[in-house]
Amino acid sequence: MKPAVNRIASVPMTALLCCPQCYRLISYEVGQTQVKCQSCGTALRNQDLPTSLGSSLQD
Repeated sequence: MKPAVNRIASVPMTALLCCPQCYRLISYEVGQTQVKCQSCGTALRNQDLPTSLGSSLQD
């Protein structure tokens, strides 16, 4: 007998970024338009955020 699957968990796609001001790691969701460092308050906009790792590894 196979177990029944009632629901599938959805996990957000998160990435890490180093703050250019204080050099602490910032965790953010991929696709976010603005990220704010919790330590120093530096705000990074979409054009400052790196592309996803998957797209940078393609040939």
